[in-house]
Amino acid sequence: MTLLPNFAATAESIHELRNNANSLIETIKTTFNTGIERELRTFSSSEVAEFTGIPHPTIKKKSKDSATTGYPPGIVNPSNGYRQFSLDDIIQIVEIEGRLPKNGCFILTITNFKGGSAKSTVTIHCAQREALKGKRVLVVDLDPQGSLTSLFGYTPDTDISDAETARDWLSGTSDALPVKPTYWSNIDLIPSNLGLYAAEFALSNRVDDDEDYEFFEILELGLSELKDQYDVIIIDTPPALSYLTTNALYAADGVLVPLQAGMLDFSSVAQFLSLLASTAETFGEEQSWAMFRFVVTRFSGTDNEVLAGEWIHKMFGNRVLTNPFPETTAIRGASTELATLYEVDQRNPDKSRRLDPRTYKRARKGVDAVMAEISDSIEAAQAKRAKDTQALMVKRSESAAHV
Repeated sequence: MTLLPNFAATAESIHELRNNANSLIETIKTTFNTGIERELRTFSSSEVAEFTGIPHPTIKKKSKDSATTGYPPGIVNPSNGYRQFSLDDIIQIVEIEGRLPKNGCFILTITNFKGGSAKSTVTIHCAQREALKGKRVLVVDLDPQGSLTSLFGYTPDTDISDAETARDWLSGTSDALPVKPTYWSNIDLIPSNLGLYAAEFALSNRVDDDEDYEFFEILELGLSELKDQYDVIIIDTPPALSYLTTNALYAADGVLVPLQAGMLDFSSVAQFLSLLASTAETFGEEQSWAMFRFVVTRFSGTDNEVLAGEWIHKMFGNRVLTNPFPETTAIRGASTELATLYEVDQRNPDKSRRLDPRTYKRARKGVDAVMAEISDSIEAAQAKRAKDTQALMVKRSESAAHV
């Protein structure tokens, strides 16, 4: 009889396993240069046109005549004359063309109480796509697992102290939310680690001590001090209805719900919405969201997924994004480098593991379509909010004139 290995575990052996995991993460970061000091790739003129909405011929012409237009010249490939642009170049181009939004900051919370919905993956692609439009973006990681923080090159367990998360602000022991820069020059991060769980207990204790304490307002109060610095704030929540998630929902101008096209996920969505409605009721009658939409995620196109997707669209109508967020080997390949599709450098295999060109192109097309829909929804909600605010100001002015 063959004896099985001893699979018993102690606290000491679990710590050893954790250390092994952290060591592997550091190896991956070193191998693929995906730490916090990583160098972001450059972008082609056609990509810049796609991201910003500025006509491609305009970008080509003005960058070529940079001395008179003020455009950045980019990096010219001497063999073919094609130009590549850095993220800072894109920001400069957007500023010159006056494409920066003027309708105030929009806070988007991306949430689902069920795990495995690709919530963090959608969040980081959304943040990066908004940044590639030249917007100033703040990403808030409220999930103590810290997956989103990891995607920005930090190892939550070793690189991030508890004080660098939202823990102290939510617990009432800090004067401000801590913000860290990232290797994306126009994306900042409020990171997360397991210490953020302490905020759950702190908020619960404060509610126990004072039943009138409105715990759900704390994050919104902190973000209100930062909104003038950003065009978009995107919050990633834990996969549970918690004090952290409730704060994220109250702070939000809009909510995006990632939802897998699977039968189990489909059957749980009614429970999710019931809990969400009950939570919203605690906020008071004045609470509303300017945008509430669903996005089907991890979609690989199987018959069952297509059927479930049809049911989701039938139930929620045009609240569901037209395009599903794809599940492809390209996205999985990028994630092994702790990277996104926008960061993988297909032209330089020395800096990034080259993915199959057709697979990458197909994945980018799918992700770009989803991100464009999200961005359009944000900007439409911003524009409507600005219009409604202006109408309210006019009404108040007219009322004051008649007094």
